[in-house]
Amino acid sequence: MCKEPFMLQQIENFKFNENNKRSDNNMLICGDNLEVMKRLYEQHGSFIDLIYIDPPFYSNANYGVKGSGFEFSDKYSHINAYITYLIERIKWMHKLLN
Repeated sequence: MCKEPFMLQQIENFKFNENNKRSDNNMLICGDNLEVMKRLYEQHGSFIDLIYIDPPFYSNANYGVKGSGFEFSDKYSHINAYITYLIERIKWMHKLLN
């Protein structure tokens, strides 16, 4: 589990590719998504083939299990703050794509 919110930490390798052969190219990363994307871009440039996102939905609620490292707030002061949050991350996702 990721205990530090801005830590780029590989927590698990997915060892097999689409042909069920060993691969060390895939990873699950725990961290703040914006900070992770910035660091990935600094280290690797545009190298990602696919990004799947499950964004917060402006629900005005908090989620997660306290102490697990996976808590997050889906509370924003206004819809514009929520849209700004999404746009910034979408721009970084676009930069990371091949």
